[in-house]
Amino acid sequence: MRVWTGHTKGWTGHTPRWVVAPAMPYAAVLVLVGTASHLADLLRDGLHPYGWAPTG
Repeated sequence: MRVWTGHTKGWTGHTPRWVVAPAMPYAAVLVLVGTASHLADLLRDGLHPYGWAPTG
């Protein structure tokens, strides 16, 4: 079993915290806005297949 050592992989492990700190909430806001947009579209138009999609 692996134990978390406090070190992260990827760009967040090599980038200063003052850069990562504002980037994470910004990314979270973009995800939330995208989710809200897709849900609003589903509620407005409903769930239906594209015209080119097979229906059988």
